[in-house]
Amino acid sequence: PLPLNGDQKGYKSQTFAGGTHTPMFAWWNGRLHKTGKEFTKLTSAMDFYPTALDAAGIKLPSNLDGTSLIPYMKGENKKNPHDSLVWITSYSHWFDEQNIPFWDGYHKYVRGESAEYPFNPNTEDLSQFSWTVRNDTYSLTYTFEDKHLALYTLDDLAQKNNIAKDHPDVVKTMTADLVKFAKESKRPNNKINQDKYNNIMATLK
Repeated sequence: PLPLNGDQKGYKSQTFAGGTHTPMFAWWNGRLHKTGKEFTKLTSAMDFYPTALDAAGIKLPSNLDGTSLIPYMKGENKKNPHDSLVWITSYSHWFDEQNIPFWDGYHKYVRGESAEYPFNPNTEDLSQFSWTVRNDTYSLTYTFEDKHLALYTLDDLAQKNNIAKDHPDVVKTMTADLVKFAKESKRPNNKINQDKYNNIMATLK
């Protein structure tokens, strides 16, 4: 069966909400907000390590990408941990409907009903890149595969209403956030991803 993401568009290995938006629960007895307090600001898995270090009383290295969430979860800092979050990665169809033929063949293979391991045309190495920039209000996404730029409000979980043409100023600002992030980040290590990264970044010039 394919992953179930409710109303959210996309799957794992994609930069749509269904591939990046994950709920999280945090508990630290008596040291955080009262039980049941909801925290809705932008956070990322890269915040886990600095948060753990901070909780242990260890000074945070200056070269960490993430930020400690302790001050935010305690209510000591009312600002945003991140003004925006950026994803630039392969846009794989590994888990979506397009890959059902592979999974049908794979299930037959593991059950011993077929001796042939099926070819999967939707692995990351065979997939072009996409990027997404997300802030507290919008999600801006571009897929190189279909050259599609789209802006959605965060409450549009299925991402059906593309409002990019109505908000060119938002698109410009969020694209600038992406470019800044890319300039401050290391390029992909392997040759296959370098070429695909170059393809998608060239669309920003």
